[in-house]
Amino acid sequence: AEMAGRSLGPPGGRHHRGSSTADAALGGGKKIRFDDDADEAGVPGDADRSTTAGTTASPAPKDPIVPGVQNLGNTCYLSASLQTLFSVPRFVVALHETYVSRTAASASEGGREPPPLPLTKALLEVAAASGLLRPGDDFGDIDPTAARSKNSSSSSSTAVVSDPAGVKRRMDVLTDKFKGYEQRDAHEFLSDLVDFLHDELAGAAGEGTTTTTIDENRDPNAVVAAAGKDCGAENAKKGASTAAATRHDRKMLLTDEFFRLDVRVSLKCDSCGYSRSKDEMYRHLSVDAGEESDFESWTAERCLKQFFRPERREIKCEKCKSGRTATQKMEIISCPKALLLHFKRFIVTQEMKGGPVDDTSEGKENKVADMAAPMRMEMVLKKNMAKIPLEESLSMNPFVVKNEEEILSGKYNLRSVVHHVGGTAFSGHYTTCAKRMLEQRQTSDIKWKDAASKSTQTTSDDGPKDNEEQWVFFDDRVGKRKTLDYVTGSERNQRNCYMALYEIE
Repeated sequence: AEMAGRSLGPPGGRHHRGSSTADAALGGGKKIRFDDDADEAGVPGDADRSTTAGTTASPAPKDPIVPGVQNLGNTCYLSASLQTLFSVPRFVVALHETYVSRTAASASEGGREPPPLPLTKALLEVAAASGLLRPGDDFGDIDPTAARSKNSSSSSSTAVVSDPAGVKRRMDVLTDKFKGYEQRDAHEFLSDLVDFLHDELAGAAGEGTTTTTIDENRDPNAVVAAAGKDCGAENAKKGASTAAATRHDRKMLLTDEFFRLDVRVSLKCDSCGYSRSKDEMYRHLSVDAGEESDFESWTAERCLKQFFRPERREIKCEKCKSGRTATQKMEIISCPKALLLHFKRFIVTQEMKGGPVDDTSEGKENKVADMAAPMRMEMVLKKNMAKIPLEESLSMNPFVVKNEEEILSGKYNLRSVVHHVGGTAFSGHYTTCAKRMLEQRQTSDIKWKDAASKSTQTTSDDGPKDNEEQWVFFDDRVGKRKTLDYVTGSERNQRNCYMALYEIE
């Protein structure tokens, strides 16, 4: 997935599930933990927590200011992924309403069994434990205390951290990529989590699961293009209008509404001007992060410009027969409510290995055999530490297909950032900076705040009142308030930002 940020041939779908970073390049082998970094304030890294399933993590030295998500043992990738999803409260609230309405509708239809939504339920239980659901609403069969883990360092505080074990169990049923307690890739886990949520919701809605784009099902021009037949430029423009209109007219699944980005990829012959196109669906964009040696920082906007830039392809024209090159262009035809950017930090390179050995070799025969071994090329995964100063807001209008600007109504605002702290793809730690609507007592008890409606549910006036969303730095179970300058201005964070989630205003 790290190497598949841009297609290497004619337009093709890149919305299917796949491995990323080290798991993709090196087969998902066991990753060794070298916890070389922690938050400068002294937040413990994974090495300070349990690394074996079933063992008890060491308690934090003091109550967390903002309770986070428990590390189950090398599961910082899981904690970071959940905090990223929870940074879009509209999605969490809508997912809860969908779950309750689906189960209630089934119960009212002659006692029919409700559709099985085990992953959705497990995710909502963690959200409830994190205080992201409305306490006054009907929870259905969701137990708000099911995923709560009491802070063992406190004898009286009601501040809790969330236990994501239920989510992990459901994901382990659906895929074996994250089984066990080895370090895994946060981008891969979050992508699979959204995909499996989509499949589960689609199955409950009677739509079934599918790996083809909706555009190919709803737009005849796209089907023709996918079959390799003529899809002219004029038809492509009409298809963009059809795609945008259909997206707004039909009732979409939440996963499509929030995380589906439709892109029209076209090839135009440089000799005769013949054009053909195909529609692709993305749930995230994997973008290049520049080079560490670049004098100019790669902002998120620059990363997007690089992703959507026109490219010249060596391909024979099927119409004029004389054309040998074509220009590939990518344009957005429909946008999601939440835009997930994945920065390709891990670079696959080749290095020469082998050759003579030192004098420490055991035995003369072994040494002679080693010296006789030929040099060989091996694949090496390196981390790109280029700085990426993230913008607080982004506009996708420059990348929208012409005459379709109306599909966007505003800018995307930054909601969360996942950082990978560590020097290689095989070691390190994930942390998350996310926006949260909080109200806090000085005793560290967290009162519930509905981030979607910005209304407070509380029975006490103790402690400071916070009427605006705040940035919170989450290191697994511990959360601390931070400023925007810390999130986007810190050089350390700029060199480690791995994913960024934006939400349209």
